[in-house]
Amino acid sequence: MSDRKDVLVVDDAEFVCEVYARILDIDRYTYDLCTGGPAALERIAQGDRYSIAVIDYIMPGMNGIDMARELKENLEEDRDIYVIVVTGHAGMQEAIEALKVGAEDF
Repeated sequence: MSDRKDVLVVDDAEFVCEVYARILDIDRYTYDLCTGGPAALERIAQGDRYSIAVIDYIMPGMNGIDMARELKENLEEDRDIYVIVVTGHAGMQEAIEALKVGAEDF
């Protein structure tokens, strides 16, 4: 099991991950970047721990809602992860859906 990190960023757009990295570096957060839900869930399942997960809503294979649901229902047992689902392409219905599965913010 590894040490707790501050932030897990999950976004299929590599350039978006790079932007998050620059922002997080400025404030000296520890973080990991993943370009998909399955890879991020695998890290968590193997013992990586995070305080915050910032998850893109629209990703191929596993969208942000599915990942938030998986985190909250199956992987959060002894973990305390603040889940934020983000997107530039959604409306009120998607926000409600994210909150219903346990995300703390949208």
